[in-house]
Parts: sequence; C-alpha cells; structure tokens
Amino acid sequence: MKAGQKKAIQAALAAPYHRLFIKEEDGGYSASIVELPGVYGSGDSIDKANEALEDGLRDWVALELQRGHEIPEPLDVEAFSGRLTFRIPPTLHYKAWVLAQLEGISLNRLLSDAVATQIGMLGRHQVVAPVYSGQQLSAGEIMLAQAAGMQGIIGPDHTGSVGSTKDVASY
Repeated sequence: MKAGQKKAIQAALAAPYHRLFIKEEDGGYSASIVELPGVYGSGDSIDKANEALEDGLRDWVALELQRGHEIPEPLDVEAFSGRLTFRIPPTLHYKAWVLAQLEGISLNRLLSDAVATQIGMLGRHQVVAPVYSGQQLSAGEIMLAQAAGMQGIIGPDHTGSVGSTKDVASY
C-alpha cells in the first residue's frame, strides 16, 4: 500500500461520517455510512458492527483510490438551512391551511410539526454523536441507542463533541 493511500484511509477513518445502525430481527446489528454507499458492516453488538464497518471503510477507500475515484467528504450538517420548498396538491394545501387556522398556528408550524411527527412515526433515526477511528461507543450511548429501538445515526453534532443527543428534525 502506498503512503498516500494509507494517509487517505486514515483520513477517512477519522472523518465524521454519519453511521447508521439498525437492529436486525436476529438480534444483531447492521451498519452503514450514509455518505458512502457500499460501506457496510454487521455484528452481534453495536461495537462489533462499528468495528466491521471500519474494516469495510478501509477496504472501500482502498478500492476507490485504486479505481482513481475521489472519496466523498462527510455531509456538512451546517449546509442545511432549515428552509425547504416542495409542492403539494392545492386541495392538501387548503386542508393544511384550514387545520392551521383551527389550531391557531401558522401553516409553516403545522407542516413542520407534521414532518417531525411523520419522521418519528416511521421509527426514523436519532443523531447520537460522532464516532471516529478506534473510538468505542460509551455505555450511555449504547443504552440510548438501544432505548431508541437501535435505529440510529451516529454522526456529528453541531459542536463535534461526543455524547450529545439531537433529534434529526432539529437539523
């Protein structure tokens, strides 16, 4: 392995990529990196799944570099402004407006709450903390993740510190 390739692998392992852990029906865990399709791992525990994920990341980065591909940067959470434009049918727009009037809230608040509720209802993810190369998850992070049904994203929070929890809807 060339020195440049080794350096790129270490940089990828140290980067704050968003790691997705899902508890499987058999009791194990599968893990992937949101920004890097094709990087997967699994294990009997969250830590084992994270170790397998790091092994997969090393192999994936080495292969991508051999192919002459760039390694994508981690997602910059600060790039999300909180402003989103989307289209809905006029009848749904009207119904949402009426409901907002009845509730005494703005249409923006009603739709924001509806999106947050829907994401929560679908068992979506909770941002726990960044995980870097060789870092073990704390017992508190593991308990938090298990309490959340272990469908979670381990990713950078706004401060880059370990151990804080944020709801995805807050991004």
